[in-house]
Amino acid sequence: MQFLTQRVNHSMLKDQVGKSVRFVGKVTHLQGNEAKLLSPDSVEVSIIREPNSLKYSSDFVEVVGTVNSNLSIKESQFVNFGNNFDLQTYNEMLQLSTQFPEIFQPDKQN
Repeated sequence: MQFLTQRVNHSMLKDQVGKSVRFVGKVTHLQGNEAKLLSPDSVEVSIIREPNSLKYSSDFVEVVGTVNSNLSIKESQFVNFGNNFDLQTYNEMLQLSTQFPEIFQPDKQN
């Protein structure tokens, strides 16, 4: 069985509480075990990091983690996305992926 994580912006978080997601954003604050990322739909989201996590080394990151009831994300891993990433275009892709899920989801195997 394949484990898939939904790519989300801030407006999609409320439907993903307790689930694993992929969230791309611009780092606006990083201190201790908490980070703030600006979402593709321009809302700041809190990221709860593990103690002793590596620091982000780029302006944009993708966080994989679990959505908490307060819509923060408990990070399990992250990928640096560099310093030049178009969040607006990414947000448009997220919207299209909900309108046309058959294009963005893998084929179901029997």
